[in-house]
Amino acid sequence: MSAESITSSRFRFSRCFGVLFACLLMAVSAMPTAAYAQCEQAPNASNNLSDLASDIRAKILDFINQEMDFIDEDLTNTATYEMLLRLYEFDTNIRAGLSSWWQNDFLPALMDMTKQLSAAPMDQSRQLGSLVDAELLNEGIAAKQHAQVEARRRYVPNELTCQVDSMMRPNAGCGGLPAGCGPSKVERMANAMTMGYAKEDMVRRNNAIGTTADKGQAVELNKLWSDFCTTYYDPARGNQGCGTLPAAPAITRQKHLSLPEILWGDKLTYDMSVAENRKIFIDVQRFMLSPTSMDPIPEQALNTAQGREQMLYRRSRNARLNTVYNVVGQMLSERASGSEINTSALRLAGGVPAANTYTGPNGVSYRELMEALTKDRFHNPEYIVRMVNAPEEIVREQGSINALKLQQMGDIYRRMEEMVVMEASVFAAELDFKKPGEGREGEPDE
Repeated sequence: MSAESITSSRFRFSRCFGVLFACLLMAVSAMPTAAYAQCEQAPNASNNLSDLASDIRAKILDFINQEMDFIDEDLTNTATYEMLLRLYEFDTNIRAGLSSWWQNDFLPALMDMTKQLSAAPMDQSRQLGSLVDAELLNEGIAAKQHAQVEARRRYVPNELTCQVDSMMRPNAGCGGLPAGCGPSKVERMANAMTMGYAKEDMVRRNNAIGTTADKGQAVELNKLWSDFCTTYYDPARGNQGCGTLPAAPAITRQKHLSLPEILWGDKLTYDMSVAENRKIFIDVQRFMLSPTSMDPIPEQALNTAQGREQMLYRRSRNARLNTVYNVVGQMLSERASGSEINTSALRLAGGVPAANTYTGPNGVSYRELMEALTKDRFHNPEYIVRMVNAPEEIVREQGSINALKLQQMGDIYRRMEEMVVMEASVFAAELDFKKPGEGREGEPDE
């Protein structure tokens, strides 16, 4: 029910009640004066009052019925109708609006939200998978980079490895030398010098023309004596039969008599460009292995069996002496300079006296080079300091030590071969003079 309908019904009710009250007042005031006379009579008064009360009662009942009809028809039905109408309008408007809003707005929004809610976990799973893949990829890249850094740190040369590398250059050109430098060069030089020593002395032992032994043993002894007096004689050691020769010989320490001093002394390099050193190496081998040669065999004696036998014996003797010459000559030749490598700083740091450290031209010998790398460098106080708190330094140094051990083992193997060949040569020489029996030494002669 609208506010206007309710207001109109209240107005009509108030108007009817006012009209009824006015009618009552008019009925009372309009009674004729004669009625008072009649009211004075008892029968008339009773009838009139009864009629008046009936009339009033009828009017009041009519008013009440009218009001009841007004309430039922106007108020109740109108309000109910208005209420139903408004409910119908509300239902029609709200239902249609809600249905349109639900179908066109809210339901699609819910569907889109559901799609988004369903797609979000899937996308999050994809993102998490991508994140995990990226993390694993980064871990792999980091591990690879770490391994590369560690490998670079392990294999980058340090001062210790550079010492070995710079001194063991077998094929690299050093100082413009096409033949290279290092131990390979001096080893080839030592082999050539060794063969030269043996061949040169074999010519002397064969009494070749131009040698000290071409005129026989007596002439060679005189030449050797003269060489001793002019070269090795030292008056400070007493009268040695050379008379009044100068008191300042060219070679004063008589190194030709001290082979161990040359081989195993602290001085391991001799400059072969100095004539004195070359003479020492030649003389020390000759005086130790074959001081003098035999007399030449006369030409006419070679036509006899005894002369030919003597010549063949000398060839056999030369072959055996050459074997010994090669062993001793190789040991001496490895003390010859020529590596083009300077190890003075390394040896001095290892405690070797400066007087025994070679700093001359052409570089140190093979033996001094190997001595510096395999012994002297370990005596350097900084050797251990360079490897403290650096495990990779130990790994690199182990590789250098293994390489040097292989080199040393090769030298030892060669020395063992030389020793076996020399022993076989000496044993063969003894067999010529003392042949073993056949197990019949105790039997009587026939």
